[in-house]
Amino acid sequence: MIWKVRNTEVRGWNDGGIWRVSGLKYANAERHDIPEFNTIKGRVINATKRAPASFQNINDSLSPFFGGEEENARYTDYPQLLSIHIPIDTKPTDKLPVMVFLHGGSYVGGAGDLKIFDPKRIVREQNVIVVTVTNRLGVLGYLGNNSDYPSNLGLLDQIEALRFVNKYISYFGGDDKNITLFGQSSGADSVMNLMVIDETEGMFQKIIVQSAPFGLRQNRETMSMEMFTHQREAYKEADMKTLMGIQADVGKIGSKYGLNGSMPFGAQYGHHPLPSLKLFDEKFIERAKNVSVMIGSNAREVVMFLEAVPLLQRMYQNVVTRILPEAAIAVLSKRIYGNGAKHYAKLAKKAYLYEISWGARRNPYRASHCIESPLLFGDEAVWKDSVFITGKDWASVEHDGKKLRYVWAEFAKHGTIDVKLTPKFLKINTFKN
Repeated sequence: MIWKVRNTEVRGWNDGGIWRVSGLKYANAERHDIPEFNTIKGRVINATKRAPASFQNINDSLSPFFGGEEENARYTDYPQLLSIHIPIDTKPTDKLPVMVFLHGGSYVGGAGDLKIFDPKRIVREQNVIVVTVTNRLGVLGYLGNNSDYPSNLGLLDQIEALRFVNKYISYFGGDDKNITLFGQSSGADSVMNLMVIDETEGMFQKIIVQSAPFGLRQNRETMSMEMFTHQREAYKEADMKTLMGIQADVGKIGSKYGLNGSMPFGAQYGHHPLPSLKLFDEKFIERAKNVSVMIGSNAREVVMFLEAVPLLQRMYQNVVTRILPEAAIAVLSKRIYGNGAKHYAKLAKKAYLYEISWGARRNPYRASHCIESPLLFGDEAVWKDSVFITGKDWASVEHDGKKLRYVWAEFAKHGTIDVKLTPKFLKINTFKN
């Protein structure tokens, strides 16, 4: 398939029953530089290969959940790339709803074109266009001093990705006035951050915030600056292998900073382009007057991390001594994820607050962090061995996934949810101001 973008032919490929336009360059930047918008130009662009990922270290503890796909991924120093996923019969004049996805990974892992985030099912079933975004991570994307080393470069990359979508999506059959920004975990955190940046006003009309770690936002300044000053002179000159070693060492510094150290990298508030946390809610309230909000978390978020994060395990044990284990899981899940979601649902002009409780009853990871991922991106070949779905046959995963994809797409299309049509594992409350 060929799309004509002014004088340029953009060539995509048919895969999984949809059209894919993969690895489009939305911005250019050297290491530690602010990104510059990239214009589609030239005679032909071949967009027929999945975009590589930003360089990252492999976290083996996540393999039982996600299958270790990153081990075989391609990597690049220049990850300002996005991919467009289009229903097969779409015409350039169709003006389909557009969903822009920001992946999770604690700001150090993941990529837009990993198969665990393949949106082909929601694209095929719900007749929407989905754009997946890849950007800088870790020391390359989220560590700086706000002067000679700019902070929040990964977030600045995402702004340019949104600018690119707004400028070009209509050439691919998308409606540039009906864009939903959605993300999971650190991607959801990015969605919230993009909501309060003046530069993004008008770039999207709806947001879906999936399990943003609101409880890890406060009191990060000292930790971030200590991480930055650790071997700072090596950041610009080190080769990528050395830099990833530095990133691993820098990440360990967070261990002495309590629960925040479980996600040592992240957006730096009060550094360009973000306001301070003191001004965050005020900015959100103003922006949410014109942006529809769907926000939520999963009922047992923290069970995914109890073994991997020692401090969280100790906190869990401390709470268990006072209340029952399941109640302890609920308390910690709300502290990190659920309470913040409810707080911002109440601040919005209108918001849908959701909670997901999906999973087999005896699966210790039911309703865990990321549990919606195999439902939204349900490729059996990718997810069939994940511990998330232990105790469920694939037919039930597909059945429930289709229901969840419908809710996500209906919100993206219309900004509304018919609560009567939601599945039992999805609890939704509506807030209006």
